[in-house]
Amino acid sequence: MRHIAITGLLLLSGCMSMSDVYSKGQVTVVDGKEYVVRKGDAQTNDYMAMPNVAALKPFGLLPSATTNAGNVRAIQAVTGCPIDLTSVNHGDGVTRAAVACPLGTTPKY
Repeated sequence: MRHIAITGLLLLSGCMSMSDVYSKGQVTVVDGKEYVVRKGDAQTNDYMAMPNVAALKPFGLLPSATTNAGNVRAIQAVTGCPIDLTSVNHGDGVTRAAVACPLGTTPKY
């Protein structure tokens, strides 16, 4: 519990980015902004992406359509596969989506 509280304080103070929290994620740049992409469920090729910033809501930086589009493009860039549009779910600056790689290929990450 103490670890969670310390991590939360560091995020709020701006001392950490999302890539520090999700250390197994891949960082990519889309339109000059950093995004973190990490695997969700490997069985379904599910991924999640978010801007690589300390926090969105505490500083009044609410996610926008641009954030959601950047998240989708970040998943595509990291995996090298198109998104299954029926699987896209946006919420609080985080996008979850499955990729639909062409037959005979697998995601790069």
